[in-house]
Amino acid sequence: MGNFFINYINPGNTKLLHLYATVLTFSSIVLSIFLFFLSNRVQDLYGTQTILAFTEEKFIEKNDIVEVYINFGVKPPADLAKQASIYLIDLGRLYDIGDLQIAGTYEDYDKQRQKYGAKLIESSNQNIKNLTHQLGNILFWLYFLFVLTIFLQLLNAYYNVRLSILNYSRKIWSKNMVDFSKIKTVHFIGIGGIGTSAIARMFVLEGKSVSGSDMAESEVTEGLREAGARIIIGQDIKDVPKDTDLIVYTIALTELEPELLEELKKLNIPMLSYSEALGVISKDKYTIAITGTHGKTTTTAMVAKILMDAGLDPTVILGSLLLPSAEQTQNERGNTQKQSRTNFVAGKSKYLVVEGCEYRRSFLNLSPKILVVTNIDADHLDYYKDMADIQNAFCELSAKLPKDGFLLVNSHAPNLDTLVRCSKSNNGDWGALVLPEGFKLKIPGKHNLANARAALAVAKALGIGEAIALKSLSEFNGTWRRFEYRGKASNGAIVYDDYGHHPQEIEATLQGAREMFPTQKIVVVFQPHLYSRTKDHLAGFGKCFKLASEVIMLPIYPAREVDPGDISSQMVADEIKKNNQPAYFVNTFAEAAQKAEELAGSDGVIMTMGAGETNRVADILVNR
Repeated sequence: MGNFFINYINPGNTKLLHLYATVLTFSSIVLSIFLFFLSNRVQDLYGTQTILAFTEEKFIEKNDIVEVYINFGVKPPADLAKQASIYLIDLGRLYDIGDLQIAGTYEDYDKQRQKYGAKLIESSNQNIKNLTHQLGNILFWLYFLFVLTIFLQLLNAYYNVRLSILNYSRKIWSKNMVDFSKIKTVHFIGIGGIGTSAIARMFVLEGKSVSGSDMAESEVTEGLREAGARIIIGQDIKDVPKDTDLIVYTIALTELEPELLEELKKLNIPMLSYSEALGVISKDKYTIAITGTHGKTTTTAMVAKILMDAGLDPTVILGSLLLPSAEQTQNERGNTQKQSRTNFVAGKSKYLVVEGCEYRRSFLNLSPKILVVTNIDADHLDYYKDMADIQNAFCELSAKLPKDGFLLVNSHAPNLDTLVRCSKSNNGDWGALVLPEGFKLKIPGKHNLANARAALAVAKALGIGEAIALKSLSEFNGTWRRFEYRGKASNGAIVYDDYGHHPQEIEATLQGAREMFPTQKIVVVFQPHLYSRTKDHLAGFGKCFKLASEVIMLPIYPAREVDPGDISSQMVADEIKKNNQPAYFVNTFAEAAQKAEELAGSDGVIMTMGAGETNRVADILVNR
């Protein structure tokens, strides 16, 4: 299985880091005090040329004068006899100037002065006095600023993460005080969201009165309506029932409809964003949170299945829909009938398996006991400033783990070392786990094998037997819109749908597709998600489709954004063409479906990809 626990600074301990900072801070203070006295000494030495008159010839053979200088850019007078012995003191060291002889150290000089009773006479050279006095001042302040800078950097490193967590905790403290057991009527804004709908389903199963609005019908809203929720298409404040005890809203509302959000606040009804509501659920559970830029949904579903198969009966909140098991599905190929699938599982144990979203630091509402980080990549740059800002968010989350918790990362992946330093829990390296030879998943791709190793690390942390975990993983069917088999088009082409919307996700998914279909023609229908992401990763989108045969582009799905006018899907298509790949732009789902069938032929593969509505193209293809 490999060496699982990480031996970084200290697995799960920041004591050495704290000790390191404390020692350096203490040393800085001591050094500051030392430099303060030293600078005063330097000022004294610079400010006075000490002239010594000796009466005996034992010490000075040919001359009766010794002058003491500080070697800091001050030269001896030109008329000084070359035979004289000159003490050149520079922070305790002696140097030689020209052919002038060094008589000894400052201590030697001091002993000789005391022994022979040399008389101290202040120099009358006022220019040298002024110069050396100023240099002494400069020396002191330079060292003072240097030490102060080190001290402040250490102070910042020591307290920054924890202070930010403290401030954030104060911000969400009142939110987490909401008692869901006393809530009877809940209204959701954006109830069709994949995360928001999971909490809505939970409340429906608990017997609460649930209503909600969204901008369009979907498979998710249909499922909620069948479960007993009242669904309204279109969003209006008038749709909020008068007896509502709690409003839960999608975080996208803050950008899409800020005016509606302000109107809702005037109702004086308790309000929580989806991530805040998730935080309330998390605080009373043994939370297993799976986060990361890519792969978190599949990994969350894998972890959930392992716990369920191990009899731990977890509650599960997933950013997708769990696909039915093999026993529930008559066959994997050709059966397009909808099976029972859900994004919420109501467990009775203490365990909560949840997908943590990094957008707008939403996952900081969670209270994890086990935290899995699949990877960290540049994404959501419409919110985060840069990679360092993204890392800081993950670092804040890892710092929330208790001492007996687990941080599970791949120590070989980039951008993850900071997390381990922030954690005070047990740090596990899922990248060190080795799957048995010949182990296979039902879903293709090296990225999914990596996801499986991360899920296996959770099983290991919980003490679940390896045989149970591996059997569970081998039977895992995948999740909705993650390389999901949808059926066949009218011309016989095989249709898959995938949520991949980042260049790395697309490349990984196509690598898995090529494993399954090494010789077939693969036609991708892609809809970019967000103008900002498309612009930030334009070059990446131009290269990530290299394993596809041809690419069809749909207009950008705006989600929460307004068209800035400087980026388009046609520009993505042009970028793809630069890499010698055929790419086409179409305006509608119907056009995309027709073009895909023409290009793929009867024995090809069509993959609809994107986080927007490209699955509607798959719907058209398999339901003609």
